[in-house]
Amino acid sequence: MRTKRLLHLFGWAGAVCLISSLATTAAAKNDLNCTIVDETGKPIAKQDMVLTAAQGGKELKRKTNDKGQVEFKGLDDGVYQVRGDVEGYVLSKSAPMNLSGNTAHPCNFRLASVAYANSLLQEVLNLTQQKKLAEAEEKGKKTLEVLPEESGSHYVLSVVYASAGREAEAVAAMQKAAELNPEKYGNMVTVVRLSAISAQADQLMAKNDLDGAIKKYQEMLAVAPNEPVAHFNMAIAYGRANKFDEAIKAIDKAIALKPGDLDMQQMKVRLQDLYLKSLDQKLEVPR
Repeated sequence: MRTKRLLHLFGWAGAVCLISSLATTAAAKNDLNCTIVDETGKPIAKQDMVLTAAQGGKELKRKTNDKGQVEFKGLDDGVYQVRGDVEGYVLSKSAPMNLSGNTAHPCNFRLASVAYANSLLQEVLNLTQQKKLAEAEEKGKKTLEVLPEESGSHYVLSVVYASAGREAEAVAAMQKAAELNPEKYGNMVTVVRLSAISAQADQLMAKNDLDGAIKKYQEMLAVAPNEPVAHFNMAIAYGRANKFDEAIKAIDKAIALKPGDLDMQQMKVRLQDLYLKSLDQKLEVPR
C-alpha cells in the first residue's frame, strides 16, 4: 500500500520590476563608479540604475553608458546599494557598500535576466522531483547566491528541504520567501511544514517504523485536522500495523473530507477485506 503525496509545491512566478523615485544627496564627498553586466559578463548598456542610501533611503537614478558603466558623484559618507531598474532582468540589489574618505570607489554588479533566473529555479525543482536532493540543495544554494533578494530562490530551496523532511530549514526558507513576496508565499509556510512532516513520515514508513509514522501523521493533523491525505496515509500505516479498527476510522475520515477520491474508496474496500480476513483467522479452531 503506497501513501499519497501531500501536495505539489512546484512552480514559480517571474520577477516584478519597480519604478523608483529620483532624489539627490547632500554634502557630497564620494564618487561611486560601477560596471553593470549580465550573467554572461555582457555589459548592460543604456539602462537605468538606482542608488539607494541606507541613511534616509534617498535614491539617485543614473543610466549606464555603452560599456555598462555608471557614475554616482558627490555622495556623503555612508552605506549604499545599487539596483537595476531594467526590463527583462530580475530586480535585485547589490551588496551594501560603505563609502568614505572623499574618494572614488569602484563596484561591479551582476544582474540576472529573467530567463536565466527561471532556468536556475526550474533546474532546482527538476532535481527535487527526480529525488536528487543533494544536487538540488547545492544548486539551490548557488541560485540563492545569484538571486539573494528574489523570493523564488528561497521558495525552491524550501521545497528541497521539505522534500528531505528538514522541517525547520524548510519553514525558515519559506518564511523568507513570504517576507519578500507576501502575496505569493504568505500562505505557504503551513503548507511547507506539512510537506516536510509528510516526508518524515514517508521515511519512517520505508523503515517499517509504523508507530513513528503514525505519530508524524498525528503531528500533521494537529496542524491541519482536515487534511484528507494525512488521514489516508494514517489509515495505511494503521493497516500495515494490523490495527484495522483505527485504519477504517482514518479512511472514513479521509473519504468524508474528499468523497470523490477513487483511491480512498478502493483503500477502504481493501482495509475492510484485510479486517475480515484477520477476524477469520482469529475464529479458526485449532485441530
